[in-house]
Amino acid sequence: MNVEPSHTSHRVLLNFVSIMRSTSFAIGWMVILLCVGLAQMNAQAPSSQSTDSNTKETADKVYRVGDEGVTPPRATYSPSFEFSEAARKAGYEGTCVLWLVVDAKGMPRDITVKQSLGRGLDEKAIEAVRGWRFTPGMKDGVPVAVQINVAVSFHIAAANSKTEETADKIYVAGHGVTPPRAIYSPDPEFSEEARHAGHRGTCVLWLIVDNKGTPRDIMVKRSLGMGLDEKAVETVRQWKFKPAMKDGVPVAVQVSIEISFRLYDGLDDTFVKADAGDANAQFVLSQAFFSDRRLQKDESRGFAYLEKAAKQGLPEAQFAMGDYLSSHGNDLVTAYVWYALAHRNRYQHSDKRMKELAKKMTPDQLTEARRRVDSKNPI
Repeated sequence: MNVEPSHTSHRVLLNFVSIMRSTSFAIGWMVILLCVGLAQMNAQAPSSQSTDSNTKETADKVYRVGDEGVTPPRATYSPSFEFSEAARKAGYEGTCVLWLVVDAKGMPRDITVKQSLGRGLDEKAIEAVRGWRFTPGMKDGVPVAVQINVAVSFHIAAANSKTEETADKIYVAGHGVTPPRAIYSPDPEFSEEARHAGHRGTCVLWLIVDNKGTPRDIMVKRSLGMGLDEKAVETVRQWKFKPAMKDGVPVAVQVSIEISFRLYDGLDDTFVKADAGDANAQFVLSQAFFSDRRLQKDESRGFAYLEKAAKQGLPEAQFAMGDYLSSHGNDLVTAYVWYALAHRNRYQHSDKRMKELAKKMTPDQLTEARRRVDSKNPI
């Protein structure tokens, strides 16, 4: 049986078709917009990759001056060249041409000689240019390595003019001036006055080392006295130096030099400690002044150091004070007191020495000695 569609069902069908058309239209626009967006992203991505690739390419590549978009490097520090001795003596001059690469950091490398001069001047040119610094070449705003050539001219007249100019000026070491270096420096001698007094220390001198390495205009900046300043000046006048250099030319430089006078072989540090109050150092020096071959025998100085150490409570010094005084026989009471103090500090053999000494003392001396030992201030 055929059934005719109703008016209502016909309207529903029309609405469904309309909706499908609208939906298809909207989906179509969405697809178009999505494709446009992807196309834009794809257009941008190669640009970033291209930039990275270009940067790497320019970092690795060595360009030449004149290549499209390449600016040449510019020297920012270029010290002068020094003549070789062979060329200077022969009056030989001319121009050496070098090929080199200035890298992206402005450093010269791969230096080769394109036009040679010989007689040591090629080597002097390379040595000098290795010390040069550059603002690097640029390509599209990026530093790049660039190959260039440098002409290095050696002219005797110019070198001599520069030497004469710097010969009269007095420099100080630093800021392109290398300091002089002593190549012959004999030690100073002691004055008799300082040796007898045991006087020692460091004298500081001001002087000029000229462009030939000779010291002159020597003055005392810090004095020691007792004839040691004169000995220091006398010694430094004999010194020889490798002169200071500026831009490859010898120059005169003002320097200060410390001249140390050490009187006692191996004992100078001991003197410093003893003078600072070290009881052990004082005891060592006392024994050295009594009998050490490194020192001229001096009992008065030895006794002074020994007494200082003993008064600081050093047991071996107290015992040695007892020995010294008892052996000289001039103060048995004080000798007994020192032995007693050493005994209190448990120094070996001090009790035995007290008994031996007591046998040599009068009753009055022994009574006085024991009284002092028991008092608050025995010494």
